[in-house]
Amino acid sequence: MEPMKAARCPHCEKIVPLADFTKLHKCSICGQELKEPFKQPEKELDTDGDGIPDKVEIALGLNPKEPTDANKDDDDDGFSNYEEYLGKTDPKNPKSHPSYAVKLVVEEIERIKLNFNVKKIVRSGDDKSKWEIHADASVKGKMRTVFLHIGDTITVDDVSYNIADIEPKTEERVNKQFKTTEKVDASEVKLKRQGSEDIIIAKPNLPVYETKERIIVKENSTGKIYPLYIGDTLTVGNEKTGQETFTVESVDIPTKSVKLKRQDGKEFTLTSADR
Repeated sequence: MEPMKAARCPHCEKIVPLADFTKLHKCSICGQELKEPFKQPEKELDTDGDGIPDKVEIALGLNPKEPTDANKDDDDDGFSNYEEYLGKTDPKNPKSHPSYAVKLVVEEIERIKLNFNVKKIVRSGDDKSKWEIHADASVKGKMRTVFLHIGDTITVDDVSYNIADIEPKTEERVNKQFKTTEKVDASEVKLKRQGSEDIIIAKPNLPVYETKERIIVKENSTGKIYPLYIGDTLTVGNEKTGQETFTVESVDIPTKSVKLKRQDGKEFTLTSADR
């Protein structure tokens, strides 16, 4: 004779038939409500211990007895078979994969000091187009003296800037040696980084800084580096795997994180490679 399956009622603490929990849903002694006991889900068989259940491997044409196939990238889309299993995507279809945003990490966020220093501005009459800017700039890795005019383009450390305007100004500064004040040239050379409308101000013999933080993002699967600024876009992927385009929305310097928005409106937060 098979013994009756029973359990203890949590209310009256009497032993009651298990059916009170699974069928009646109330205690046959005290009448209190009883919930069905939690059932631990059965663990799926994973013979090779690679994290992908046997039945999934068989369905995908993988070998449930070969642990190394989880780390392979059968469709060459930059994601391993295991990553695609976790992402519920098709590891045999190169255009089916998790977002490339999960492969991006923040390497660095910094406000860039330009290797560009205005030495003086030579004015010739009132026509600013004829004024000449004498400056030192890092061109092709070497500091050089350059002579520029409004409308010219200068490439500093592989980033191109347009000379947008010159605003003539003077300032009074104290001459500590003679304890007098004197007027000095404080004219502003206005630069525009290529692809941006932000104005960068360069004054004679003063440091010049970008208006926004430069963000260095790395794509882990390829090692590719993306130098970016807020408002810039980056496109990841190719024709075979499909492409995703993201816009840099904001940065958080204390947490070294960057918020991206994909073309479909979905947002992603990239974190530092060190975290």
